[in-house]
Amino acid sequence: MRIAVHTASNAVRQTLEAIIQLAGHQVAKAGTDVDAILRDMLHPSSSLLPDGHVITLDRGETPLDCPIRPATLIQRLSMHEQTQAVALGNNWSLDLLGRTLSHPEKSAVTLTEKECTLLKMLAGNQSGAMTREMLLQQVWGIGSDVDTHTLETHIYRLRTKLSELKPSPGDIVTADSAYLWANGA
Repeated sequence: MRIAVHTASNAVRQTLEAIIQLAGHQVAKAGTDVDAILRDMLHPSSSLLPDGHVITLDRGETPLDCPIRPATLIQRLSMHEQTQAVALGNNWSLDLLGRTLSHPEKSAVTLTEKECTLLKMLAGNQSGAMTREMLLQQVWGIGSDVDTHTLETHIYRLRTKLSELKPSPGDIVTADSAYLWANGA
């Protein structure tokens, strides 16, 4: 993927370009053919951006918060490259870049980064249930030997958000100590 970095700070630009290259992507120059633009919201010339999909860097609660964690940026670039939306039940979709659940007739529901990743893993898993260990490793990068309730807490919060949506996009079902996505009916 060819990515242009649009920021006023040379130091920030060089750091972001290094992260992009480490993730296996190409750094593109502004004004050339690009697949994505990494844009700093504080840059004064945002109207001069070349065409392409914009991944926004911001100082607030928008798609990619600053300071930027390299792992978060690499994950966001990977999500951008793979797909931008996952279809769920009852005409709902999961917007991976915007971290929202959206429906053509409803207001979008904002998800946290981990909620979005967790829902993507569960809804995209065609082989069935995912164990606690699998989810801890794939979503948080931690092994099964770590004593944590992080997964359970995120599942609870995500189930709460899902239960408030009508019609329901689906639910997270627990079966045999594993988690499974069930599309809404």
